[in-house]
Amino acid sequence: MRTELVPSPETFTLVVSACTKNREVLLGEAIHGYALKLAPIDDILQACLLDLYIKCGESAAAVRLFEEAREKNFDL
Repeated sequence: MRTELVPSPETFTLVVSACTKNREVLLGEAIHGYALKLAPIDDILQACLLDLYIKCGESAAAVRLFEEAREKNFDL
């Protein structure tokens, strides 16, 4: 029998933070996509993703994410 484990928002935040530290933007993008499939992204994960994209030079992705955050009235 196979059991499906679903990562918590905290798990995603930790993994994205590790991606940022190691400048692993492609892995971070994959994690971002996976997180979106499971549930809406919380404010903390969104801030970590912004940090990833900015520090890895992905300004277009950072702007897109920031605009989505502004639509939610997210305070940075």
